[in-house]
Amino acid sequence: MCGCKKVPRKDLFFGKHLLKIDKDVDEPSNILWENQDVSNSEFYVRKVVSYLLIALILCFSVLFLLAANVVTGTNSKCTNAEYKEEDLTTVLATKNENVI
Repeated sequence: MCGCKKVPRKDLFFGKHLLKIDKDVDEPSNILWENQDVSNSEFYVRKVVSYLLIALILCFSVLFLLAANVVTGTNSKCTNAEYKEEDLTTVLATKNENVI
């Protein structure tokens, strides 16, 4: 014989691989036990509130940047309404001459 002992099928992973079980294991140290009291509905409410706060902060950031841009007036030269068609063709022609 091979000297192997017979292992019950329940101790085999997928019926092939031997599972090693250590019975002297302490409690896990990385579990936040205070979170065990949070229900599923409270968890989802907290998640939605967090996403709403992130969206609110993002909206305020965009509004702040837009307001800063309006106050400084840096965007006034970039509007197409101020340019006439003749001005655009002159600018394009000048740029094409500089490329050649």
